[in-house]
Amino acid sequence: MKRYVLSLMACALFTSAFTVQAQQGKWKGTVKYKLSYEGAVSPQAPTEYEIKVFENKTKFIDMFSSGATVITNATAKSVTFMWDFSQVPVDGVQGKWYMRKKVTDEDFAKSTFTFTGNTKTLAGKTVKEVNVVTKNDDGEEDKETIWVCDEVGPAMDLAFYDGLKAMPFEFTMEFKQAGVVIKFEASELKEGGVKDTDLMLETGYTEQTEDEIEELFKLLMKAYGGGDDDI
Repeated sequence: MKRYVLSLMACALFTSAFTVQAQQGKWKGTVKYKLSYEGAVSPQAPTEYEIKVFENKTKFIDMFSSGATVITNATAKSVTFMWDFSQVPVDGVQGKWYMRKKVTDEDFAKSTFTFTGNTKTLAGKTVKEVNVVTKNDDGEEDKETIWVCDEVGPAMDLAFYDGLKAMPFEFTMEFKQAGVVIKFEASELKEGGVKDTDLMLETGYTEQTEDEIEELFKLLMKAYGGGDDDI
């Protein structure tokens, strides 16, 4: 009888541990980040950022680059970008457009992730230190250290680090030409309040290729005083 009871306890402990591990890819809610900057930025630069999560999908606004609303889907290995230019008074640009990109094995192969074993706490979760090495387009290697959570978020990140099996909780984005570095640090988790339908392609959007989207932005740049070389 004693051996049977001990076996039940061991089974319960295993089940509990499995449940904790299985939270990744099952969690629903919003991850909020605190933003800080190095370099000259506008006083109006945002100090907060958020990513909505529904199991293996995320949704956020790419406010630092193209301004797109971005949806990632780790199950389908796809990233969808949506632009609402319906109110933009530029001929050839007006409309609601989206572009969908499949993330390939070649994309995944660009980065390697090494967990150091170091941990700390962010937003109430234990996060792990990871050394990232990424091959850039010039063939050189970029190295950085980030902190990630493997209990929250999709089973695989497609928002910032393709193929990372955790959600980035502390990391930086560098804009070399502007001389600006943005630090993201998870500050709060809001569980629930996000539905699968919140992270679907919105109605009224027309699909465009990457080349077609590039042409739209060239028209925008010309209309607002830029040139082709600025793209």
